Amino acid sequence: MILIPSTIFAGKTDEIIPEYQIIKNERDPSVQSKEAVFVFTFTNIPASSKITASCNSLQKLITTSPEKTYTLKTTPGKYKFQLFYNNEFFEISTDSIKIEPGYRMEIDVYFLSSLYPVIMDKPVIYCYPQKKTAIHIDLGLKGDLLFTYPPYKNGWDFMAEANGTITANEKQFKYLFWEGETQINYATIQWNKGSIVEKENLLSFFEKSLAQMGMNSNEQQDFIIYWYPLMQKNEKNYIHFVFNEDYNEYASMNINPKPDNSLRVYMLWSDASMVKNLSLETQEIPSLKREGFTLVEWGGSQLPEMPLEVF
Repeated sequence: MILIPSTIFAGKTDEIIPEYQIIKNERDPSVQSKEAVFVFTFTNIPASSKITASCNSLQKLITTSPEKTYTLKTTPGKYKFQLFYNNEFFEISTDSIKIEPGYRMEIDVYFLSSLYPVIMDKPVIYCYPQKKTAIHIDLGLKGDLLFTYPPYKNGWDFMAEANGTITANEKQFKYLFWEGETQINYATIQWNKGSIVEKENLLSFFEKSLAQMGMNSNEQQDFIIYWYPLMQKNEKNYIHFVFNEDYNEYASMNINPKPDNSLRVYMLWSDASMVKNLSLETQEIPSLKREGFTLVEWGGSQLPEMPLEVF
């Protein structure tokens, strides 16, 4: 299980909002001595919402009342709850909660949004057709474009040559540049996959990984020159690559004519200087076949300081 504490998002509201809070725990004359009652109030989701709830590992689908509450009658004892609303919010897991005979416990629940706004930094697109070719590219960014060069006007229309030279608006370019704003869903990132890279190993990590992906020397150089100075300030960095079809979660691409082979890689990274003894599953790195019309794109986003605990 991977836990991302709510404190990571405190900056969005300038305060730390607890995911759940016991607001009342007292004897209730209407509750029998061999019973106990939990009353959950779901403060930030619509009334009559469906929630997947687990109580001591027994799972059921519940529906909140018009007052956004749910009442659970049970026996006295210790209980652990797990509550899941939808993929745009983190699942909530409580500690062990003890309730006494004849008591009524009221718990406020706040589902923390898993969507976090980020800047998609310097995605660049290289095109290598077999011969001089007219190409059109449409971006399907799930967010807003902030800057493009050459300018993006209902897509890019340009000529590309076999050596990668792009001609648009009577000017030549090494690549197409774009930058945008989107939302990263923290709940869907496979945080247990990736690498924790020490500062002194960062350059060799990039050289090895980018070569394995099939990037040529110019593409590797552009990538490293941009990212290395930003990341080498940290003692350790968490690095997670998003490849090809998974990249579409943030920005899809329509290309005409369609490339024979393509590599799209998006790097999610964060400061991991405070993380200790974290074992991650190594990511599989795809390797680009540079045959026929080949397209390469890379970009990335810095995430807040790595808050991970892995159990």
